[in-house]
This record gives sequence, structure tokens and C-alpha cells, in this order.
Amino acid sequence: HMKFLDVSFSIVTCFFTFMYIPKVDHELVFREIHRILKPGGNLLIWDVNIPNRSDKTKDIFVVPLMIQEKILPLAVEFVSLKTIRESARFLGMDWPFQYGNAQLIFIVDGTSLEAVSCLGEKIHRLCTQNGAKDVFAAESAKDQKSLLKIRSNIYEALKPYTLEILDITVPRAAIADFVDDVESVAKKKGTWIPVYGHAADGNVHTHIMRCSCEAGEWKEFSGWQDSYHSIRDTLHELGKIYSGVPSGEHGIGLAKKRYLLDFLEADQLELMRGIKAVFDPAHILNPGKIFD
Repeated sequence: HMKFLDVSFSIVTCFFTFMYIPKVDHELVFREIHRILKPGGNLLIWDVNIPNRSDKTKDIFVVPLMIQEKILPLAVEFVSLKTIRESARFLGMDWPFQYGNAQLIFIVDGTSLEAVSCLGEKIHRLCTQNGAKDVFAAESAKDQKSLLKIRSNIYEALKPYTLEILDITVPRAAIADFVDDVESVAKKKGTWIPVYGHAADGNVHTHIMRCSCEAGEWKEFSGWQDSYHSIRDTLHELGKIYSGVPSGEHGIGLAKKRYLLDFLEADQLELMRGIKAVFDPAHILNPGKIFD
């Protein structure tokens, strides 16, 4: 970590910095630059290549930018268009947006209607500046309830055809790239992996499926029994590449126990064992869960 004083520089230059720092750490670099740069100061970037976000997931990249600008909604959800459509169809409802590839859902609150409107306007501006095709404000209680109901029923809509749901969690700035790679895995394996989650904390839900819905009809994938475990392993490998953790919400338990060593160092696990031993010296609470 640099030890420079806050707001102490008028110019900051990144000279090929991003060639030598992993992508998942780029957000930290920008945060540090923001800390030391004076108001109205200049940031100069000298680099070989600064890649554009893909059309599929570039709207998810709005989230770390939003947090950098201290725009803090109550919640930020993301979901692929095909996934949210299936939830709407399951409920016999309509999702109001029929274009784009990824959808962002912002939930905002405030001490007054004016405060909520102001926050909504800031989110609208940031989204439109970064390629959003449309922004819809659910102002009525009816619209709000409808949208949240569709989002909340994704799991129920997919459950009959799901082999396993994962909740690999990656840094916010890595969500877009992680989702792109998950889609690449799905294409390579000839399957569909629905993706959605909590964009503000990096929690990505991926469903390993045995079926996909095409034109309103569920059809089973050929060879899903053989590909299931390899897809599971590949998605966890991606999570590790992006400096993630195997679970950010559902827990480790028994199912993800074997992946924990791939993500954590041995001394981290030993520390966790020590903490558990303080409260469970006889090892009678969930024996065998998380670690031996």
C-alpha cells in the first residue's frame, strides 16, 4: 500500500501499470488514485491496451463505478435476460424489457421522496453514460411488487431442472469477466448456465442444468450426467482465477468442502478450526462440515 497523504497530488500517471497488476486488483488501484488525487486533478494512463467491456456484461461493470462515486442503493441485483424471462413465464407474468443481455435491478430508499428521486437520477445518469439501453423507474407500488416477484422466483422457476446451484463470489470489478467466462463454459459444454446474483457484493448464482427452455418447452441436454462434475469443477476454477471464494451466501457444508483448500491457505483453515474449537471443544456441532 502506498503511504502518500490524501489529496496530495495534482497529477497521477499510470505507466503500463495495468499490464503487471491482475485485473481483479485494478479497482484497488483506482481507489488508491482517488484517495491521493486532488479535486480537479488529472489521471494519465499510459498502457498498451485498455479493453472495452463486452456488450453482454458491460452494464454489470457500472456497479464498481457506482460504488466508487459513493452511490449506495439498498440492493443491486443482476440477471441475464433469458433467466429473468423464464421466471416471468413460470409466474404467467411479463418482464417489461425484451432486449439486452444482462439486466440490473436497483433498490433504493431514503428519508424522503426527494432523496430517493435524487439517488435514482444519479443511477440513471451513470447507467446511460455506460451503455445501458434503457432505464425504467418502477414508481408505483404495483410495478415494484411485480418486478421483485419475478426476481424472487427465479430459483423456483429453475428448480425442477437444476442439478446444483452454486454461489461462487468474486470481487465486484470481476463480475462481468466472470460471467463472460461462465457463458463460454456453457457454450463449450453445450449447455445453459443461468446466471444472476447480487452485484454489489460479488455473489454470483450459477445453475448447473440438465435442461434448457426453448420456445416455452424444456428439453434435456444430451450427456448432462457426464458433464455435470466437470462443469462444477471448471466453475470453481474460474472463481479461484478471479480471486473469489467458493461460497458467499449458501455456506460450505459438505458439498463444497473439497473446494475450500483450493481457495484458502492452510493457515487460514487452521485459524478457522481454532475459532470453532473455542466454541465447540468436543466437536459435536456439525461434525465433518466445512473441514474435518
